[in-house]
Amino acid sequence: MILMRYNNSKGIDMHKLMMVMDEISEDLAIVEGKKDKKALKAFGLNNIIAINNKPLIEIADKIKNKGKSQAVILTDFDSKGMELAARLEVLLKRYKIKVNNRLRCKVMKFGRTRIEDFNKLVRGDCHVKVSSNFNEIYNKSSYKGKGSSRET
Repeated sequence: MILMRYNNSKGIDMHKLMMVMDEISEDLAIVEGKKDKKALKAFGLNNIIAINNKPLIEIADKIKNKGKSQAVILTDFDSKGMELAARLEVLLKRYKIKVNNRLRCKVMKFGRTRIEDFNKLVRGDCHVKVSSNFNEIYNKSSYKGKGSSRET
């Protein structure tokens, strides 16, 4: 038997997170890359466009051609992602596409700086160390320093 500890650190309320993701599913989500898209798909979102270093004008055209009138920009919450979101928002407004900043702010409040980090919450981060003796299971943090009692 292997014991696993799921890492839902920082006290994230999964119920609230799922409610926010449910709201986002009604709109088109715009993310930076493949990992971000994968993270949102883990929550059941399907209407996602990844920028993947494409020109922003190409992304705006793609959204307009899909007939969408509203989008949520979920670029990362670091300086690069914030700058990208601001530029994309200006461009989408020129295309008469409403940007839902309320949902972006709700996601930001969960304390993650990268969208791909939300994937870890769904699948659970597993930290386990199994010794060579299968009857003993060590917690990663309590195992540090054991086994090297060599005298000099």
